[in-house]
This record gives sequence, structure tokens and C-alpha cells, in this order.
Amino acid sequence: MKNPVRRMISIRAYAKINLGLFIKERRSDGFHEIETILLPIKLYDKINIEKSLKGTIIECSDPSVPVHNKNLTYIAFQKLRERYPSKIKEGIKIYIEKNIPVGAGLGGGSSDAAAVLLGVRNLWNVGVSDKILKMIASQLGSDVPFFIGCKPALAKGRGEILKEIDYNIKRWILLIYPDLNISTSWAYKNFNFILTNRVKNINLEYLIKKNFLKFRNLIFNDLEIPVFSKYPQLREIKENLYKSGAEFALMSGSGSCLYGLFKDKNRAEKALKKFKKFGNVYLTRQVLTQKIFE
Repeated sequence: MKNPVRRMISIRAYAKINLGLFIKERRSDGFHEIETILLPIKLYDKINIEKSLKGTIIECSDPSVPVHNKNLTYIAFQKLRERYPSKIKEGIKIYIEKNIPVGAGLGGGSSDAAAVLLGVRNLWNVGVSDKILKMIASQLGSDVPFFIGCKPALAKGRGEILKEIDYNIKRWILLIYPDLNISTSWAYKNFNFILTNRVKNINLEYLIKKNFLKFRNLIFNDLEIPVFSKYPQLREIKENLYKSGAEFALMSGSGSCLYGLFKDKNRAEKALKKFKKFGNVYLTRQVLTQKIFE
């Protein structure tokens, strides 16, 4: 007896944090050259994907997330179907159980799009390599290719040039999200290279892998400059993370989420209770063994 053809699949879309974010010159296409370390963490959205005879349907547990054709998951599915029309003949129903906060700099929307590419490949048995998926993902956004492999990586270019690195941070990661949705495009537009006070031409990968605590005063997120200027409460959260025992603290991506790295779980849990007054808090770890399908 043949196995029944699956019509539904559930997949995890993990979040990320940035271990440093160096912004370099502006490119001819309007984007900035960047250098950052992307680290997948265990906070994740759950994506349910189901074959549908009623076209493409997007639903989400968070009412602030658009569920029309501007949603990245919708675009991801359309691009894959256009490339493999003989394989993907039906529509799709996507339900996003949203746990990664929106506009937090944690890559939630990008991760959801990557999860749909991976899920559709699996559900429709599309014979497409990770390399091709990453090429398609790069058309969706700078962070999306990273979430195809979802392993620690050095990202350059506008974020799409990836070099996977063998790295285990071995720390508890405390996330504080103060319910501010910060536009990535706004943050970059308001960044002024002249105002950066970090040492130029630093090898970020070397600092992170050698001893990021020893070199923590050299590891910056350049977007903190415009974001903290407009939202000084975020600087206060970062300062309080250090006061609460974090070995390292930084804003992730374009914000507004900040994170602190703690060696001791008990200290991290005590800090978690303290930071609840600032907004949503999460205690998590790095993704080490990638489990994406439920």
C-alpha cells in the first residue's frame, strides 16, 4: 500500500540576533555594505502549510501582520511556483503562529518566508537545492538566505553574502522587546557614518570567535546611533542589562529588541523578572541542533 500524499506540514521559523553590525559605504543600488554575525536562536514562529484548491490564503495570529500579496510568505510561494509550475499545481494556505515580535530586528518576516520555501519544497517534493533556494530567497530580502541554512554565519554585502561559521556562544540570551516597531529602512536612512566612533576595518569574525567578551568594547551595532537618538529608552535598557549582570548587550538588527548574554541561568532569570516593566521578555538559547519540521 502506497503512503498517502501529504497535504499539510508544520515548520519552525527561528529568529536571529546580530553579534555586531558594522555599516560600511553606501552601494550604487542604494543599500549599504554591512558586516555582521547572524546567530539563530530558539525563539520561533510556527508555520502551517497546507495545499489548497482555493488559491493562496495567508492567515496570522498577529493582526498587525499583513495577510495579502505583500506578505513575504505569499511572495516566496509565488516565486517558487513560477519556477516549478509542473511540480506546484495547487494553491497554498499558510497559517503563521507569530511568536517573534514584529519590527524587533529579529528577522521574523524573513524567517517566515524562508520557512515557506523550505516547507513547499518538502510538501510538494520539489527537487531544488539549498543553493537555488538561497538564490530565490535573496530576491525576497537581505536576511532571507540566512534562514535557509539557519546556522551561524558571517554576512556581508547587503547581508546576502554568507559564510557559515562553526560557533557556539554557550550563553543564555535574554531578549527585551519594548513594543516598538522600528522600520529597517528608516534606521538605515538616518544612519550617519561620520558619527560612528568605533575603530574601522575590524575583523568581526576574528573578534567573535577569538573571545567576544575580551573584545566587547570593539563590537558595535552601528544602527544604535540613530535608533537610540530617537528612542533613548532603548539605551536605558542596554545600560540596565549590564547593571543586571549581562556579559554583553546589544541591539539586534535595526531594533527595537535588545539582548543580553548571561553565563549564569539564575542571574538571567532574575533579570528577566526585572525587565518585564519594559515590555515583552524572552529567555532563550542558540539553535544548535536544527529541528525545523514538527
